[in-house]
Amino acid sequence: MAGNSRKRLILTGAALAAVACAGAAYFLFGPLSPDAICARADTALGTRDAATLVALADPDELRKLALDVPKTQAILDSLYKQNPEGWRDAFSQPHRFERALLREPDIAFYATPRDRQHPGRTVSIAVNDSQRNGWRLNLSFLLSWACTITGSGHGKDIWRSVRTSYSIPGQRTVQGVYQFDDTQSRDPAGTSTAQH
Repeated sequence: MAGNSRKRLILTGAALAAVACAGAAYFLFGPLSPDAICARADTALGTRDAATLVALADPDELRKLALDVPKTQAILDSLYKQNPEGWRDAFSQPHRFERALLREPDIAFYATPRDRQHPGRTVSIAVNDSQRNGWRLNLSFLLSWACTITGSGHGKDIWRSVRTSYSIPGQRTVQGVYQFDDTQSRDPAGTSTAQH
């Protein structure tokens, strides 16, 4: 009998410790604010850390646009190899972002001047709020923007080429609308409407 109550006490203690650890983990690492997502994405972009970028992204966006860690890593590495100096110039240190005031409460858009030599070029990060997944990084917007700032040619053309090379069927706008190459646009809920 004494052995059973000791086992029960140990199991109860272990269960309580697990619940306490889960609660602490949620408190420390739970849902991130848009500002925290922006800061982590900026750091991850600077080190070409695809795993962190994908972890910060909306799972619905990853599924709809066929994005994953290996594909995102390959894109980041490809952009870096095309212009290592431009990449280091753009991402060598953390940025100070200013959050743009938008009418839409479910969009957090951050931008900062890239540097004094290129005041018109900015580091831009969009974070969207979805009912299902909370605040999440808009990964396809970030990748398209990275094509623009690090590319030696026209950013939209580079992004279109990247999407074709890696079988990415479209992108997500800052507003959270999916634009697919089949000229269909889908709102964040997945409803399709023709683009003209």
